[in-house]
Amino acid sequence: MAFIRKWLKSRAAFILNVSGSRWPEIFSLMVLAGFFVPTGGRYQMTIPSVIDTGMILEGLSNCLNRTNNPKNLLVTLAEHDARNWEARLRHMDDAERLADRVILLSDSQSD
Repeated sequence: MAFIRKWLKSRAAFILNVSGSRWPEIFSLMVLAGFFVPTGGRYQMTIPSVIDTGMILEGLSNCLNRTNNPKNLLVTLAEHDARNWEARLRHMDDAERLADRVILLSDSQSD
């Protein structure tokens, strides 16, 4: 709900600071469940068609085998770059932003 609140408040995009916060673990689970999809060096908020608990458990197992720090598993941007993306997305026309989103999400699913 906190992520939805952030999105509703900012409308087009929001920055999630994973440094020194509680968000990395929660966000990692949301990525594994399919609520966020990495696209073009950032994440798109999505509604998964199916929540596969087996994939989530497999992802958690892989996380534990690789590292104990979820921040190391996330695609992250420097704050300056994140602010640039946020500004760019906010200034995009809704139709352009949604068309870009469709392309990025279809590209991420073909990987």
